[in-house]
Amino acid sequence: MYHYTSLDTFMKILDGIKDGYITFHGSDIFTMNDPTEFYHGYKTLLDFLPQIENDFYNKIKSGQFVLDVDTRALDDKYRLSESWDKDNYSTEQEWIYAQIKELHESYKTPFVVSFSCQRDFLPMWSTYGGKGHGVALGIDVQPYYIFKTDKNGEMIFETRNDNENEIKSLLVSYDTISLQHPITSYIRLELKSYLQKLSRKINNNEPINELQRNTINYILYISSALIKNKVYSYEEESRLIMFISSLKDVHYKINGTQKVIPYIQIKISIEKLKKLVIGPCCDFESTKLMVKTRLKQLGLSFPDDVFLKSNIPYRNM
Repeated sequence: MYHYTSLDTFMKILDGIKDGYITFHGSDIFTMNDPTEFYHGYKTLLDFLPQIENDFYNKIKSGQFVLDVDTRALDDKYRLSESWDKDNYSTEQEWIYAQIKELHESYKTPFVVSFSCQRDFLPMWSTYGGKGHGVALGIDVQPYYIFKTDKNGEMIFETRNDNENEIKSLLVSYDTISLQHPITSYIRLELKSYLQKLSRKINNNEPINELQRNTINYILYISSALIKNKVYSYEEESRLIMFISSLKDVHYKINGTQKVIPYIQIKISIEKLKKLVIGPCCDFESTKLMVKTRLKQLGLSFPDDVFLKSNIPYRNM
């Protein structure tokens, strides 16, 4: 997977190499290029949630899916798609904005490092690779969808990776959600857990508002970050998504447009850097020499076949 960046940022990445690790900046999702980022995914999934619920609940009622829950939990009044706060918000959209604003202000939304399946692609150079004066870092990243299948055939969502030698990123979808989509499978697992917890609360006459709120947020924390507007489909993006454990983890920087960018530091072993594509507007030989010299200063060396020249004919701007 390829991470496009400017030469200036790349040199800062090299300067930050320590103990054999590259430090990437995982940016707050609300600082991405799409101003509707996260909201678009949130709204798309909430609009589709009733269809997922109908399909899942009908399979339980018909016996196609066996789940030991109180039948009252299947009543329409307990559905997550109907649980938005109608007392304090006049529309679902108003409620969505309030939910996301609260998540954003507390940094409970994702921080993202973006990769592309495209190795040498002009739109990526233009948008992210310093307008051609940059590099694309080829990182050994394993892209996968939001679930995996375990040995028993059950689909499980992984929130953490215990294998430090493997980096896993999540593939982005572009307005293509269906009942067969991996994200739908993940939501079904969360609905299963929700119905089991809801049954216990109904039996004990306990309030359910907090359970519904937490379930919706948990479902959408990550999955909303994996649904993007189809106009960005050319990026073929996969995302390394992280969440903070403390506000102390959040740092700030100013980008080229003088915008404040909250970010967290994400460390990846230098051994995962397998290719370095030098942008179409760079002088390949001099840039390669500069990078190799800087790496030598850091006590690192890479064989020549790591360095690749962009094959794109692009006028030096």
